[in-house]
Amino acid sequence: MQRPEHEDYIFINEMIRKKPFYRKKWFGKLLWTAFFAVLFGLISGVTFFAVQSLAGKLTGVPKEPDDIVLLPEETETSSDTETGSESADAESESEAAEETLDTQLDMNAYGALYEEMSAVAAQASESIVTVTGSVSDLNLFNEVDERRIQSSGLAVGQAGSDLFILTEARVTEDAGEITVAFSDGQTVEAQIHKTDSILGMSLVRVAQSDIPEDTPVTVADLNYSSSADAGTPVIAVGSPLGYSDSMAFGMITSVISLAVTDDQYTLLTTDMAGSSQGSGILLNLQGEVIGILGQRFSSDEGQSVLTGVEISCIYKDIIDMINDTPLAYLGICGRDVSQSIALELDMPFGMFIREVAEGSPAMLAGVQGADILTAIDGEAVRSIADYAALLKKHSPGDTVVLTIERKSLDRYVSLDLTITLAERES
Repeated sequence: MQRPEHEDYIFINEMIRKKPFYRKKWFGKLLWTAFFAVLFGLISGVTFFAVQSLAGKLTGVPKEPDDIVLLPEETETSSDTETGSESADAESESEAAEETLDTQLDMNAYGALYEEMSAVAAQASESIVTVTGSVSDLNLFNEVDERRIQSSGLAVGQAGSDLFILTEARVTEDAGEITVAFSDGQTVEAQIHKTDSILGMSLVRVAQSDIPEDTPVTVADLNYSSSADAGTPVIAVGSPLGYSDSMAFGMITSVISLAVTDDQYTLLTTDMAGSSQGSGILLNLQGEVIGILGQRFSSDEGQSVLTGVEISCIYKDIIDMINDTPLAYLGICGRDVSQSIALELDMPFGMFIREVAEGSPAMLAGVQGADILTAIDGEAVRSIADYAALLKKHSPGDTVVLTIERKSLDRYVSLDLTITLAERES
């Protein structure tokens, strides 16, 4: 039997079909994974419910109520709402009025405070004067140039027919003519009475007969014995800003002990910015003189804070200047050393000599820097205050014996030096 011609190519009509996805291996694995996930979730849920119930029974935690009933809140009536609104508005207006009143009171109090401080400063104006020193120099062309130096002065005492005024030594130095201007503008001539080179102050005297009768002049009360503390409010009057009749308000920021030759001063540093040429006095709020402005002790040049010397530590010096009492001069600048430091450094307990003035009696007698002064004429010296007090008991020309300890190679050697005191230079 003969086959049709196309029988040999019958396979060409066959269709190749892809295997369905549900018969593939990955689909089966996916079904088994989903089955086990659902089974694990059911088991976990049942287990958690059983454990929670058992834990509740064991711990005694009360079962939460199935139904939570919320009670409706009470609502205010319209009249209550209106009343509450009016009350809130009234309270708001009252608070605003009180706030405005407080602000006004604060500003008024601030202004009144400055008015009171200005009144305190005005009371001291009759004790403050302006001292002018005129210095004549020859220039390169052999012509006379005159320069004037001004500073505030303070009337500090009366003796006989003279009024004594304390001012800065720079004003009277080399001055050919000195004038004093009072608070009412009246000007009179003055003469140098005494100068303290260490304090840097001069005392000039004015004949009271030269002062017009209607010129207000009041001698300042310097008998202020209390110690000023940091934080004390102060008023600077005179020429603290570098020009006459200026004032400044502030407070004391620090109280520092400053060692000078043969003495020790207490410096009052303030927070008031002033000129390096500023001068005048420091007052407390009661109008008492607590300090004399001494910018020469300030380390800053140009614009600096106002610094004063406490009046209680120079009061005796001023009295000695008025009485023209000659002061003894030795020429030592010291430094306090505490007993604990002396023990720690294995050094004698006394006043450490920091510097010896050139050409002074101390230098001529052989006193050296770094020596330790332990006694004067057998009386113990433990600080600068001790040294200054013992020295002021003596007069120029007195002979004293200084006991000093000097460092050698491995120990301190005690020496007794006999010294004749000189007079403090004017």
